[in-house]
Amino acid sequence: RNMEVARAIFGLDNVEIGSHGYAHPMDWRAGEKAELSVPDLPDYVLSGESEISGTVDFINKNLSPPGKECRVMLWTGWCNPSEEQLTSAYTSGVRNLNGGDPRMDSHYPSYAHMSPPVHQVGKYLQFLTSASNEYILTDDWTPPYYRFQNVVQTFENTGSPKRVVPVNIYIHYYIARNYPGLQGLRTTLKWVLDHPLAPVFVSEYVDVVRDFHWARIAERGPGHWVIRKGPALQTVRFDTPDMHIDLEASNGVIGYVNNKELGVTFVHLTDAAEVSVVTSESAPKRAFLRTATHIVKDFSHTPKGFEFVSGGVGLRTFEVAGLSDGANYEIHASIDGEDFVVVNAAVSEGQVSFQIPKKTTKAILVKAVLQ
Repeated sequence: RNMEVARAIFGLDNVEIGSHGYAHPMDWRAGEKAELSVPDLPDYVLSGESEISGTVDFINKNLSPPGKECRVMLWTGWCNPSEEQLTSAYTSGVRNLNGGDPRMDSHYPSYAHMSPPVHQVGKYLQFLTSASNEYILTDDWTPPYYRFQNVVQTFENTGSPKRVVPVNIYIHYYIARNYPGLQGLRTTLKWVLDHPLAPVFVSEYVDVVRDFHWARIAERGPGHWVIRKGPALQTVRFDTPDMHIDLEASNGVIGYVNNKELGVTFVHLTDAAEVSVVTSESAPKRAFLRTATHIVKDFSHTPKGFEFVSGGVGLRTFEVAGLSDGANYEIHASIDGEDFVVVNAAVSEGQVSFQIPKKTTKAILVKAVLQ
């Protein structure tokens, strides 16, 4: 029955498949002395093969639906894998996450209690979470169980005056074993839904952090920046709220958004290995991406409209700026050449906002035509 439940969960579009090991070791470097949450397994030896590559293979062969594989290894216990164990994750083709357990709340009111998004273990990178889970926030799962909702303090404190880490909800299924625990989770989820956040899968987040870790930026001249990076890193932040981007002089830039509350400007990039960002005194006079809740690729514009491709799952919201006030656009969303929704949107204050209500994992082509 447990395997049937796992197959049903793994089949959901909004679920990415991950492994949490086999025996759930607490100290990954303790060898034969390791404390195991699943003790007395016959012939068990703590290793990268038993906990990582073996479990990934089991999931892919017995639990994953066709065409969907395990993509993440989520560390257990102290989350302190060795280089050998990280080697198993990398050779198995899965990303890795967990550890750090950062928090910044009324009990730990300092950046000193945060942790970096990544750290080196031998020649490999281990990727860390950006918020603590309910086990930590309830003092080893003791009453009152609703205390997971206090993770919102970390979300808020690390989001102002500048956002330094992303929002990360990290829970175990047992949080729903009692009503207070479930209510704490619901309170947290409501906070997330009430804020303008872009949801990503764990593997997508890990790829962004990896590419951020190796990115390089240089100033080529006044107001001219060159960024070398990996394909997953598609947003950079400038700590000024009123800058504009010269989209014609820049290369690999599809848009930007000024955020006066945070005092920053976020610049949206393509997946190119090298991009250049050139600032301007005034806003562009042609269409550009302002905000998006989902990944945007291949953004292009013409005198009569704009188009792009969007990936991800769930309801998608977009804002495109640089348009003429009073104009109206007919926005077509299609999958494999077939329109499934047409939205009419009017330009207000130089921009148009619209939603694509389609829950699919397939790429969606969005094309806007001036009416």
